[in-house]
Amino acid sequence: MATMEVIEDGKSITSPPPSYKTTPSSVALAGFVQRTLSHSCPPVLSLLQTTQKQKSALSQIRDLVSAPGFTPSSVVQVVSNCAATLPSAVFSHLLQTPNIEGHNALYWAIVNNRREAFSAFTAFIPRLSSICCSDLRLACMMTSDQELFTQLNLGHYPHKDELLRCSLGCLPDEVEVHQGDEPCQFVACIRIRMFQKRLHIRREMDVEFVAQGRIWRLHFHLGEFRYIVIGLSRLKLPAPLPSQAHCDIMIKSHRGKPKCTTQPAYSQWRHEQRTLHWGTRWKPGHETVAFSHWLGDWVTDDKTEYVDCDGTLHAAVEMSLW
Repeated sequence: MATMEVIEDGKSITSPPPSYKTTPSSVALAGFVQRTLSHSCPPVLSLLQTTQKQKSALSQIRDLVSAPGFTPSSVVQVVSNCAATLPSAVFSHLLQTPNIEGHNALYWAIVNNRREAFSAFTAFIPRLSSICCSDLRLACMMTSDQELFTQLNLGHYPHKDELLRCSLGCLPDEVEVHQGDEPCQFVACIRIRMFQKRLHIRREMDVEFVAQGRIWRLHFHLGEFRYIVIGLSRLKLPAPLPSQAHCDIMIKSHRGKPKCTTQPAYSQWRHEQRTLHWGTRWKPGHETVAFSHWLGDWVTDDKTEYVDCDGTLHAAVEMSLW
């Protein structure tokens, strides 16, 4: 128990406790605290600072893709400034995350026609994530942008198909979509390279394209039954299904042509085509809406007239929706 002394000025004090600096356990504790703070505080502070920088960058990005008064000339500088405040991987992730009304920044740049912003964003994305690609597919569908859909290689194809095409040294297939004579009509001109060789090896082949606010899939199947199918590639649509549709698929004949010629315009094809024609009603509740037709023996005929001298199949899909 501490003793009490009486001092001349009338004040009393107790005997002072041992000095903190001289207590062995306190020395160990102080060292532990110092080491802990030195190791934990910088990462915590860094994380907080990064989070604040992300919020600031996201706010500026949101303005670029959605705010009125868009100024294309300032886009590159704004995006570059945002990128300079964050690690490259963090900024790339930020751009691809659905953090703006349920979609990512690239989606809104496409939908709101801010192409300068889209180009500036992609400069900082070394590789698109699968989630981002799904959002971009939806954006291209919403805007019926077949050109961008092709440019970004957003078609869903089996990995084995891509490997086969690359191993054969085959260039990607091409699809050009044109507006038809009627408001709800389109014509898709399709060129499938090395058609027979690829179909014989894989036994099936797909081509996807965007038209009329939807993603369509043209499917060839070579098995016990040979058929061709054209239908919707996904069920979730931005617009209600029409009550009726009519589809023509035309495959160009190269009979009588001694060598390959320049691809003619669609209007010049009509009297040269092998035409498959059918119509149907949309059926609510079905998983997909599609037209199908049996294929003939020409798909396995090495001398068929329906591929050109390079083995390319030229086809046209004309679709009318009501």
